[in-house]
Amino acid sequence: MREDFISSLIGLGLGLYWVTMGIIYGFWEETGPSSGFTPVVFGLIVTVSSVALFWQSLRSKKDKKQIITKRELLGLFKICLAVCIVIFCVTRLGTFTSLGLLLVIGIKVISSSYAWLMAICAGAGITVVLYLVFKVWLMVPLPQGLIGF
Repeated sequence: MREDFISSLIGLGLGLYWVTMGIIYGFWEETGPSSGFTPVVFGLIVTVSSVALFWQSLRSKKDKKQIITKRELLGLFKICLAVCIVIFCVTRLGTFTSLGLLLVIGIKVISSSYAWLMAICAGAGITVVLYLVFKVWLMVPLPQGLIGF
């Protein structure tokens, strides 16, 4: 409980700092998002998450020790390995293709309870949404791979 309480206060401070700095940098211009857009968005996400963690830490009555199991460490290792592979593939396959592969790997391999079709559809759908947001709406220049995606 104490760790959650302290973590939530640190997160709240960081989130509010990011929101404040993002507003100072400028949130929106006539042509679209300004340099403070991303810090404000992520600052709000961290702030809301920290408030939820703070609320949960106040409501929690038990202060039990949590032990990390080998299975949890293996899951963490799989995630880190998948992220490293994607970082390596970004310049070769492109940002969105690599992220799509990470999503499919994450859904299917890390949590193996889902079917391949569901993992591929979810990965493709999220990749299309990311493409529309970052490439079409925000016009962010991201690395393109061999297939131009």
